[in-house]
Amino acid sequence: MSPNLAPLIDVIFILLVFFMITSEFQKPALSLELPVAEENPVPKEDGSLVLSLDSSRRIALDGQIFPVDKLYQILVQKKSEQPTLSLILAIDKDLTFDSVLEVLAEIEKAEVSHVYFQHETPNF
Repeated sequence: MSPNLAPLIDVIFILLVFFMITSEFQKPALSLELPVAEENPVPKEDGSLVLSLDSSRRIALDGQIFPVDKLYQILVQKKSEQPTLSLILAIDKDLTFDSVLEVLAEIEKAEVSHVYFQHETPNF
């Protein structure tokens, strides 16, 4: 003779409903409005410029190498030629984060708002 499991299932269901109703869900500390990712976040237009940074802090913009202190002037010039300037950053993985922040500060100072990071696709 096997035991009747119907009352046990009823009790478990009632407990489940009780805990679902009485539990409080944690509210976030900050009310954030997160951006929605686009289908193709990297721009496809021809006007995008590739800004490359290697591990020795050399910078190249579309193949032309120049020092970091000239980045702002060059970006302002490019932005005057093309107001909707887009930059694709190709950064060496061995470059220090401080160097990346320095370049990002210059990009922000030049008011370039469309900045994308180039990366390699992992092989699975």
